Amino acid sequence: MSHRSDPRFGDDWAGAICAQVGSVEAERMFFPTGSNQGDRGIAMCFTCPLREPCLDLALREERSLTHNDRFGIRGGLTAPQRAQLD
Repeated sequence: MSHRSDPRFGDDWAGAICAQVGSVEAERMFFPTGSNQGDRGIAMCFTCPLREPCLDLALREERSLTHNDRFGIRGGLTAPQRAQLD
């Protein structure tokens, strides 16, 4: 989930809370496989100073995707929650 290695973002995402956790932990928190497993990731997003730009980016990137092609928690919302904003 760390955006730091993605050249599209440069250092802009270095302050993101998700960038501070290890990749294995981020995978568990932001790409949950069961119900309620994403609660910790969602809570973490709502403490992140970059939550709003993260959500804005997710909505822009997913605009052309079907609801089934969206995954994970981004900007504090699950994929189905983001799909409802369309």
